[in-house]
Amino acid sequence: MTVARRILAGLLLAFVAFSLAWMVIKEVRAGGAGPAAGGGTGGGKSPALIVYYFHATARCQTCNLIEKLTRQTLQTRFADDLSAGRVEMQVLNREKPEGRELAASFELASNAVVLAENRAGKPGRWKNLKQVWLKIDKDATFEEYVAGEIRAFRGGGEKP
Repeated sequence: MTVARRILAGLLLAFVAFSLAWMVIKEVRAGGAGPAAGGGTGGGKSPALIVYYFHATARCQTCNLIEKLTRQTLQTRFADDLSAGRVEMQVLNREKPEGRELAASFELASNAVVLAENRAGKPGRWKNLKQVWLKIDKDATFEEYVAGEIRAFRGGGEKP
């Protein structure tokens, strides 16, 4: 076998090994081995509602504030649900593999807060909270909006 063929065979073998490892990692993450990022429930139960915050690799001050205020809203208005594992927040980079596919399934073109039902470890009904960008100037207004949307969504609100 020539040197070029050995190199090509090695590269192909490495590609196959990487692909298999990637598939296993994706399957483990999708199978509920834990949250992809940003704070799990700890109790092993699947939450009924997941509040996703999707961001890009480059993050501005406003993007960081949206994440902070969303987390703050959950901790102040839904503390019992968080501790009981009925609600969970996950923060994902929509430009990286672990967030890209899910962001695409939510039809996201930019950073967003998304509410999603958890159905057997996969998102079911969902809603993009598009108004977070308009409510960012006042913490209380933002918190009222997000809390109201969560309450409406949990009450069987509209589909996307």
